[in-house]
Amino acid sequence: MSDNSKIIEITTKVEDIFPKDMFSMQIMNSNKFSIKTGKDNCLEIIIKESLLYINFLSKCGINGTESLRRIEEAVKNIPYITDIGLQDGSEIYFCDYRFNLAFLKILTKGQSWYNSLGYISKDYEMEKSHNKQIIELSCVDFIEELFKKKVEIFMEKNSKEKMSEIIEKLKNDTLPTYVKIRNKYISDLENYEAFVEKKIAKINESINYYRDKIHYFEDPHNSIKTEFNKLWKKISENNKCDDPIVEWINNFLEFIIGCKIFKYNVHLSKHMIEAKSEMVAKGNRKKNNSRKRKTCKRKTCKTKTRKTKK
Repeated sequence: MSDNSKIIEITTKVEDIFPKDMFSMQIMNSNKFSIKTGKDNCLEIIIKESLLYINFLSKCGINGTESLRRIEEAVKNIPYITDIGLQDGSEIYFCDYRFNLAFLKILTKGQSWYNSLGYISKDYEMEKSHNKQIIELSCVDFIEELFKKKVEIFMEKNSKEKMSEIIEKLKNDTLPTYVKIRNKYISDLENYEAFVEKKIAKINESINYYRDKIHYFEDPHNSIKTEFNKLWKKISENNKCDDPIVEWINNFLEFIIGCKIFKYNVHLSKHMIEAKSEMVAKGNRKKNNSRKRKTCKRKTCKTKTRKTKK
């Protein structure tokens, strides 16, 4: 089957799930198409051999979960598509802030929103085990772990070896900007212990912003998972955007992401073979049940006889 034939067949199947009275379909080239509501782009899909890749997903008319469900329904009827792939860039908007949905869910549930729908990476089991240990830390221990991770990242980027490599790379650059950068690295390397001590003190100062507000958590000695869930529920129900806790949570989540305390591979996929097999099995069960009903009607499964009075 040619690429053009494939894209036409796929869009036809998808069109059955996304009705024309609400959505419009646009074929962009021989392996890409989009789904819109009016001018709003809902989905952009790329076909890569046996992979249906969701290049863009946005809420429009229906939520993301429903959009994914509809795409999966369409894929079940396309024999040569075996997997659905995507890159997790999901966000949730609240009080003019954009929260990273993947890490918000990992912190509160132990896995991302896409993970919960069956979209996983090759590292999923390892990630899940690691992240479970992290979210079971107390709020106090969690914040101290953030400090350790931040220091660890700094030391990796600013080891003596790395700094020497950068100085070597910049040695022939004569532009004033590069000369200034090189001289700064040379100075920091010559006074390495003082340089490191100063930077770690700054990291510690940035962590104090979260240590000082730990009373936002109902019980700081409880797990970060439990207490962050309570805090998120509280601000969601109150819906008070001027509450300083909202800004603190936004900053806290961004800081957590920057510390790389959680492990998460954003390149995800869902294998559809099992779902297709289940659909076939379900269809066979329906056929069998239908045959049984028809047979029952033909042969009259049970007949009632009426006794007549003599």
